[in-house]
Amino acid sequence: MVVANKTYPAKILVFGEYTILFGGKGVVVPYNQYFGQWSFGEKDHSYFEQSKELFKFIKALKEQNSKTTAMFQFFDLQEFSQDLMEGIYFQSTIPQGLGMGSSGALCAAIWERYFRSSISLSVSETRSALALIEAFYHHSSSGLDPLVSLLQRPLCLHGPDQIHFFDDEAAVQKNLKNMYLVNTKVSRKTAPLVQLFKNKIQDAHFKEIFESKFLPLSNQTVLAWLNHEPGFFELMNQFCTMQMELFPEYFIKEVRELALVGLKEQKFTVKLCGAGGGGVYLICNHDQNDENQLYFKDYLARSYPQVQISRLALGR
Repeated sequence: MVVANKTYPAKILVFGEYTILFGGKGVVVPYNQYFGQWSFGEKDHSYFEQSKELFKFIKALKEQNSKTTAMFQFFDLQEFSQDLMEGIYFQSTIPQGLGMGSSGALCAAIWERYFRSSISLSVSETRSALALIEAFYHHSSSGLDPLVSLLQRPLCLHGPDQIHFFDDEAAVQKNLKNMYLVNTKVSRKTAPLVQLFKNKIQDAHFKEIFESKFLPLSNQTVLAWLNHEPGFFELMNQFCTMQMELFPEYFIKEVRELALVGLKEQKFTVKLCGAGGGGVYLICNHDQNDENQLYFKDYLARSYPQVQISRLALGR
């Protein structure tokens, strides 16, 4: 039995992989093809597995309450525990381990159902609080995934605390019209991949290239995408080439091969979509004609039939 009609969608990080950790620009959109919602139902194996994790989550929140007088004290943990004992669970179609925000949607749902406060929080404060909650699952979090799932609006990040929401979703959809989502069905965990990046950034040579070349190029590419600039596809070629050079271990074999074909033919580009290492990736079709679309779809169908590809869209 569904508790309420409110759903919490998946999310897609269109731009900003790892660069947002250094104040770079990013674009995150809700992806309503997958979503989660609170339900009551049969106490089957999946319920017990999820409730076990949620009781651990409640314990972590209680421990935070004992250490701080911050926002954790405003969670109604008693009601949360009671609901769990009565059979509530988060029913979700969002694939786990693919970088589509399954934990972010759950954290957004927990926040909206159990956070009790008369204090009005800003978007930035809400994001910071959600980041602390999602850190339970990923050890660290930007807070963007649960924020997008909670507010269900596409956003652009212009800096650490500069969040701009798109008022015209039709304009965002127009920007996405040449984007395709590649689902490799290869599950991975975000935390080890983020840790790998933190290790890489300790290398002086890598850090120099990342900060002086890749980060400005990423920001320039985002602005060109937002403003429909004619040089966007050339920037995408440069961006994706450098991304593969800096993050080779983040591209699994089948995706890397497709990305190299796209760059060689100058017809499409493939980029990370989240942490990498599997999960989902994005294809940017450079001229939107049927030949290009059929080309990379046919390539994946012949070489890697398990991989799914679909046009990226906001609506269900």
